[in-house]
Amino acid sequence: MLPTTMQWQDLTIGLPGVYQVLRLDGWEDMPPLDSGDEPRPARHGDWAGTPYAQARTVTLTGRIRAPRGEVLDRVRDLRRVCAVPDDDTLWPLTITALGESLTVDARVSQRIISHEKYVRLGHVPFTLQWACPDPVRYDPDPVHLAVPAGGSRPAPQEGTTATRPVVTVYGPCTNPRITVARPGGASRSVGFATTMFTGDTLTIDCGTGTVTTSWGDDVTGTLTPGSVPIEYLTIPTGTSTVALAVTGTTTAATRAHVTYRHAYL
Repeated sequence: MLPTTMQWQDLTIGLPGVYQVLRLDGWEDMPPLDSGDEPRPARHGDWAGTPYAQARTVTLTGRIRAPRGEVLDRVRDLRRVCAVPDDDTLWPLTITALGESLTVDARVSQRIISHEKYVRLGHVPFTLQWACPDPVRYDPDPVHLAVPAGGSRPAPQEGTTATRPVVTVYGPCTNPRITVARPGGASRSVGFATTMFTGDTLTIDCGTGTVTTSWGDDVTGTLTPGSVPIEYLTIPTGTSTVALAVTGTTTAATRAHVTYRHAYL
Protein backbone atom coordinates (compact mmCIF):
# COMPACT_ATOMS: atom_id res chain seq x y z
CA MET A 1 0.00 0.00 0.00
CA LEU A 2 1.25 3.50 -0.81
CA PRO A 3 2.24 5.56 2.25
CA THR A 4 0.12 8.43 3.54
CA THR A 5 1.87 11.77 3.97
CA MET A 6 0.61 15.11 5.25
CA GLN A 7 1.90 18.66 4.88
CA TRP A 8 0.87 21.11 7.59
CA GLN A 9 2.62 24.48 7.62
CA ASP A 10 6.36 23.59 7.50
CA LEU A 11 5.94 20.09 8.97
CA THR A 12 5.81 16.91 6.89
CA ILE A 13 4.11 13.96 8.58
CA GLY A 14 4.67 10.49 7.16
CA LEU A 15 7.47 8.28 5.95
CA PRO A 16 10.41 8.64 5.68
CA GLY A 17 10.32 11.33 8.41
CA VAL A 18 10.23 10.95 12.17
CA TYR A 19 6.48 11.72 12.30
CA GLN A 20 4.69 8.52 11.35
CA VAL A 21 1.04 8.13 10.28
CA LEU A 22 -0.73 5.25 12.02
CA ARG A 23 -4.36 6.11 11.26
CA LEU A 24 -6.24 8.81 9.38
CA ASP A 25 -9.98 9.44 9.88
CA GLY A 26 -12.36 11.98 8.39
CA TRP A 27 -10.46 12.45 5.13
CA GLU A 28 -12.48 10.10 2.94
CA ASP A 29 -15.61 10.27 5.12
CA MET A 30 -18.77 12.05 4.03
CA PRO A 31 -19.21 14.98 6.44
CA PRO A 32 -22.53 15.32 8.32
CA LEU A 33 -25.26 16.68 6.05
CA ASP A 34 -27.89 19.37 6.45
CA SER A 35 -30.59 17.70 4.39
CA GLY A 36 -32.77 20.71 3.62
CA ASP A 37 -35.82 18.41 3.82
CA GLU A 38 -39.10 19.93 5.01
CA PRO A 39 -41.99 18.01 6.63
CA ARG A 40 -45.04 17.48 4.42
CA PRO A 41 -47.98 19.15 6.18
CA ALA A 42 -50.68 16.71 5.01
CA ARG A 43 -48.77 13.57 4.08
CA HIS A 44 -46.25 11.17 5.54
CA GLY A 45 -42.58 12.03 5.17
CA ASP A 46 -40.77 15.12 3.94
CA TRP A 47 -40.38 17.26 0.86
CA ALA A 48 -36.87 16.53 -0.43
CA GLY A 49 -34.39 19.41 -0.13
CA THR A 50 -30.85 19.97 -1.32
CA PRO A 51 -28.27 18.44 1.04
CA TYR A 52 -25.30 20.55 2.10
CA ALA A 53 -22.24 19.15 3.86
CA GLN A 54 -21.21 20.54 7.23
CA ALA A 55 -17.60 21.21 8.24
CA ARG A 56 -15.09 18.38 7.91
CA THR A 57 -13.09 17.06 10.86
CA VAL A 58 -9.81 15.27 10.11
CA THR A 59 -8.16 13.19 12.83
CA LEU A 60 -4.61 11.82 12.64
CA THR A 61 -3.20 9.20 14.98
CA GLY A 62 0.57 9.12 14.72
CA ARG A 63 3.86 8.47 16.43
CA ILE A 64 7.19 10.23 16.72
CA ARG A 65 10.20 7.94 16.30
CA ALA A 66 13.40 9.87 16.89
CA PRO A 67 16.79 9.37 18.54
CA ARG A 68 16.70 10.00 22.28
CA GLY A 69 18.69 13.20 21.98
CA GLU A 70 16.31 14.67 19.39
CA VAL A 71 12.89 13.65 20.68
CA LEU A 72 12.31 16.83 22.71
CA ASP A 73 13.03 19.01 19.67
CA ARG A 74 10.61 16.94 17.58
CA VAL A 75 7.90 17.33 20.24
CA ARG A 76 8.52 21.08 20.32
CA ASP A 77 8.20 21.26 16.52
CA LEU A 78 4.86 19.46 16.70
CA ARG A 79 3.71 21.72 19.53
CA ARG A 80 4.72 24.81 17.54
CA VAL A 81 2.78 24.06 14.34
CA CYS A 82 -0.25 22.82 16.31
CA ALA A 83 -0.55 25.73 18.75
CA VAL A 84 -3.88 27.39 19.57
CA PRO A 85 -4.63 29.89 16.73
CA ASP A 86 -4.61 33.60 17.57
CA ASP A 87 -7.22 34.49 14.94
CA ASP A 88 -9.50 32.96 12.30
CA THR A 89 -6.70 32.33 9.78
CA LEU A 90 -6.89 29.00 7.95
CA TRP A 91 -3.88 27.14 6.56
CA PRO A 92 -3.61 24.56 3.77
CA LEU A 93 -3.66 20.96 4.94
CA THR A 94 -2.44 18.77 2.07
CA ILE A 95 -2.74 15.00 2.34
CA THR A 96 -1.39 12.43 -0.10
CA ALA A 97 -3.16 9.09 0.30
CA LEU A 98 -2.98 6.17 -2.13
CA GLY A 99 -0.98 8.39 -4.47
CA GLU A 100 -3.63 11.16 -4.65
CA SER A 101 -2.90 14.63 -3.25
CA LEU A 102 -5.78 16.87 -2.13
CA THR A 103 -5.89 19.98 0.03
CA VAL A 104 -8.29 21.80 2.37
CA ASP A 105 -8.06 24.98 4.40
CA ALA A 106 -8.02 24.10 8.09
CA ARG A 107 -7.09 24.99 11.64
CA VAL A 108 -5.93 22.71 14.45
CA SER A 109 -8.76 21.90 16.86
CA GLN A 110 -7.08 19.26 19.05
CA ARG A 111 -3.55 18.17 19.96
CA ILE A 112 -2.76 15.20 22.20
CA ILE A 113 0.88 14.26 22.82
CA SER A 114 1.03 11.23 25.08
CA HIS A 115 3.83 10.55 27.57
CA GLU A 116 4.26 6.85 28.28
CA LYS A 117 7.09 4.50 29.20
CA TYR A 118 8.59 4.41 25.69
CA VAL A 119 8.90 8.21 25.40
CA ARG A 120 12.41 8.02 26.87
CA LEU A 121 13.32 5.75 23.94
CA GLY A 122 12.10 8.32 21.40
CA HIS A 123 8.67 6.78 20.72
CA VAL A 124 5.96 9.42 21.35
CA PRO A 125 2.28 8.76 20.42
CA PHE A 126 0.25 11.77 19.31
CA THR A 127 -3.21 12.61 17.99
CA LEU A 128 -3.99 15.73 15.94
CA GLN A 129 -7.35 17.00 14.79
CA TRP A 130 -8.18 19.69 12.24
CA ALA A 131 -11.43 21.55 11.65
CA CYS A 132 -12.11 22.33 7.97
CA PRO A 133 -14.96 24.88 7.66
CA ASP A 134 -15.13 24.20 3.90
CA PRO A 135 -15.43 20.40 3.75
CA VAL A 136 -14.58 20.24 0.03
CA ARG A 137 -11.14 18.84 -0.82
CA TYR A 138 -9.41 20.41 -3.80
CA ASP A 139 -6.75 19.39 -6.27
CA PRO A 140 -3.68 21.48 -5.37
CA ASP A 141 -3.01 22.26 -9.06
CA PRO A 142 -5.51 24.74 -10.52
CA VAL A 143 -6.96 24.65 -14.04
CA HIS A 144 -6.47 27.82 -16.13
CA LEU A 145 -8.67 28.79 -19.08
CA ALA A 146 -8.28 31.78 -21.40
CA VAL A 147 -11.65 32.72 -22.93
CA PRO A 148 -11.65 35.30 -25.77
CA ALA A 149 -14.34 37.94 -26.13
CA GLY A 150 -17.34 36.40 -27.86
CA GLY A 151 -15.85 32.92 -27.51
CA SER A 152 -16.03 29.92 -25.21
CA ARG A 153 -13.82 27.17 -23.85
CA PRO A 154 -14.53 23.69 -22.44
CA ALA A 155 -14.08 23.40 -18.67
CA PRO A 156 -13.52 19.80 -17.55
CA GLN A 157 -14.07 19.17 -13.85
CA GLU A 158 -12.98 15.75 -12.63
CA GLY A 159 -14.19 16.01 -9.03
CA THR A 160 -17.34 14.84 -7.30
CA THR A 161 -18.91 18.20 -6.42
CA ALA A 162 -19.22 21.66 -7.94
CA THR A 163 -16.28 24.06 -7.69
CA ARG A 164 -16.32 27.86 -7.60
CA PRO A 165 -13.97 29.63 -10.00
CA VAL A 166 -12.16 32.94 -9.95
CA VAL A 167 -12.79 34.86 -13.17
CA THR A 168 -10.80 37.92 -14.23
CA VAL A 169 -12.12 39.94 -17.18
CA TYR A 170 -9.68 42.17 -19.05
CA GLY A 171 -10.85 45.30 -20.89
CA PRO A 172 -11.65 47.03 -23.05
CA CYS A 173 -15.30 46.03 -23.26
CA THR A 174 -18.80 46.94 -22.08
CA ASN A 175 -21.33 44.82 -20.19
CA PRO A 176 -19.16 41.72 -19.69
CA ARG A 177 -21.09 38.52 -19.01
CA ILE A 178 -19.66 35.14 -17.99
CA THR A 179 -21.84 32.11 -18.72
CA VAL A 180 -21.24 28.52 -17.60
CA ALA A 181 -23.21 26.08 -19.78
CA ARG A 182 -23.56 22.98 -17.65
CA PRO A 183 -23.83 19.35 -18.84
CA GLY A 184 -27.41 18.69 -19.89
CA GLY A 185 -27.99 22.17 -21.30
CA ALA A 186 -28.67 24.25 -18.17
CA SER A 187 -26.64 27.42 -17.79
CA ARG A 188 -25.86 30.10 -15.23
CA SER A 189 -24.40 33.52 -15.90
CA VAL A 190 -23.24 36.69 -14.21
CA GLY A 191 -23.12 40.04 -16.06
CA PHE A 192 -22.28 43.61 -15.11
CA ALA A 193 -23.55 46.88 -16.55
CA THR A 194 -20.17 48.61 -16.68
CA THR A 195 -17.65 49.89 -19.19
CA MET A 196 -14.04 48.75 -19.00
CA PHE A 197 -11.14 50.49 -20.71
CA THR A 198 -7.78 49.15 -21.85
CA GLY A 199 -5.85 47.93 -18.81
CA ASP A 200 -8.97 47.58 -16.62
CA THR A 201 -9.63 44.30 -14.84
CA LEU A 202 -12.75 42.96 -13.12
CA THR A 203 -12.26 39.94 -10.84
CA ILE A 204 -15.17 37.73 -9.78
CA ASP A 205 -14.39 35.40 -6.86
CA CYS A 206 -17.27 32.93 -6.81
CA GLY A 207 -15.94 31.27 -3.65
CA THR A 208 -16.23 34.41 -1.52
CA GLY A 209 -19.02 36.02 -3.56
CA THR A 210 -17.00 39.19 -4.09
CA VAL A 211 -16.14 41.38 -7.08
CA THR A 212 -13.13 43.72 -7.28
CA THR A 213 -12.10 46.15 -9.99
CA SER A 214 -8.75 47.71 -10.84
CA TRP A 215 -10.39 51.16 -10.97
CA GLY A 216 -11.87 50.84 -7.47
CA ASP A 217 -15.61 50.98 -8.24
CA ASP A 218 -18.07 48.70 -6.45
CA VAL A 219 -19.92 47.00 -9.31
CA THR A 220 -21.85 44.47 -7.21
CA GLY A 221 -24.95 46.65 -7.62
CA THR A 222 -24.71 46.61 -11.41
CA LEU A 223 -25.63 42.96 -11.99
CA THR A 224 -27.64 42.74 -15.19
CA PRO A 225 -30.99 40.90 -15.52
CA GLY A 226 -30.64 37.13 -15.68
CA SER A 227 -27.58 37.06 -13.42
CA VAL A 228 -27.42 34.54 -10.60
CA PRO A 229 -25.87 35.42 -7.22
CA ILE A 230 -22.10 35.30 -7.62
CA GLU A 231 -21.67 32.24 -5.37
CA TYR A 232 -24.12 30.34 -7.61
CA LEU A 233 -21.78 30.56 -10.59
CA THR A 234 -20.15 27.15 -10.25
CA ILE A 235 -18.44 24.63 -12.48
CA PRO A 236 -20.07 21.24 -11.89
CA THR A 237 -18.59 17.81 -12.41
CA GLY A 238 -18.17 16.72 -16.00
CA THR A 239 -17.33 19.06 -18.87
CA SER A 240 -19.00 22.47 -18.97
CA THR A 241 -18.46 25.39 -21.34
CA VAL A 242 -17.39 28.85 -20.15
CA ALA A 243 -18.23 31.78 -22.44
CA LEU A 244 -17.51 35.52 -22.38
CA ALA A 245 -20.05 37.85 -24.00
CA VAL A 246 -19.36 41.59 -24.27
CA THR A 247 -20.54 44.67 -26.17
CA GLY A 248 -18.74 47.81 -27.23
CA THR A 249 -15.16 48.18 -28.39
CA THR A 250 -12.83 45.23 -27.91
CA THR A 251 -9.22 44.46 -28.77
CA ALA A 252 -7.04 41.37 -28.79
CA ALA A 253 -6.48 41.98 -25.06
CA THR A 254 -10.17 41.56 -24.23
CA ARG A 255 -10.58 38.19 -22.57
CA ALA A 256 -11.49 36.32 -19.40
CA HIS A 257 -9.04 34.27 -17.36
CA VAL A 258 -10.82 31.47 -15.46
CA THR A 259 -9.14 29.59 -12.61
CA TYR A 260 -10.66 26.67 -10.70
CA ARG A 261 -9.69 23.41 -9.01
CA HIS A 262 -11.20 19.94 -9.22
CA ALA A 263 -13.33 19.50 -6.09
CA TYR A 264 -14.12 16.38 -4.07
CA LEU A 265 -16.51 15.64 -1.21
